[in-house]
Amino acid sequence: MIRRLGMLMSLVVPTAALVAQSANDVPKTLIGVSFGVLPGGSLWEVPNQPITAISTPPNPTSHYPPDVVDLRRDLQPRRPVLSVHGTRFVNSHLGYTAEFDYLAFQTTDACTVVQHGGDPALGAVCDSIPVTSQGPRATTVLQAGLILRPLSGSVLQPYVEGLAGFASTANSTATLTSTFGHAAGAGGSAPLIVNIYQDPRGNTLRPTWTLAAGLATAATQGLQVHVELRDSWIAQSIVTGATQGQGHGEVTPIQSTFRGFMSVLFGFDVVLAKQRGKRY
Repeated sequence: MIRRLGMLMSLVVPTAALVAQSANDVPKTLIGVSFGVLPGGSLWEVPNQPITAISTPPNPTSHYPPDVVDLRRDLQPRRPVLSVHGTRFVNSHLGYTAEFDYLAFQTTDACTVVQHGGDPALGAVCDSIPVTSQGPRATTVLQAGLILRPLSGSVLQPYVEGLAGFASTANSTATLTSTFGHAAGAGGSAPLIVNIYQDPRGNTLRPTWTLAAGLATAATQGLQVHVELRDSWIAQSIVTGATQGQGHGEVTPIQSTFRGFMSVLFGFDVVLAKQRGKRY
């Protein structure tokens, strides 16, 4: 009996050690980087926007009527996105995650004259809108949430995650200006700037949330690779209607609206673990 018990223990102990080692191999703390591209799309469009005349007519007692234009702002497609994230699993399946994202948004503007009022300078206003720099649109995002890994320890590890946080854009996506004329010192007048839309809130923190699903697998010891499909929703400043013109305390009708951005990210995760006195 004692001999049989010894033989049984000789089989059980190594098996238990192997199970314990396998449990330790399940990643618990990860730090990773992901790369991808963002889709394009329309931000806002305003038809029949009056542009106030800026020239003095030959007859001082008269005035030029405004031009009427259609305005449109789009997001450029295939802009890069970078994500740096950290994850800590509280058990084999559920964990907390936090990330910092850099979204290299860039906008393009279009102006089409619907009705010309007669001011010879207003054509330059519309023509200059597509080539006028509206400032950087890059957006930084800080968010945190939960991640669920249902098949922990398998070769292929699917996961889903939900995050929420705040986004900050360098410039409002509602502001619109037109710069034209000759540069100072080039034998002409200084450039003329026409402010068509202004956002008094400017750069503010805006809410954002993300839903994602991905697949991860171990490339080597201490390193995972993953591919992830995510849908991020970020509040954007949208111009909702035309103003009566420029200046005179005109208030631009602006609304903060969530816009979704579907993207595919590829990246890698460094697994932080301590085994037999070393950390990798």
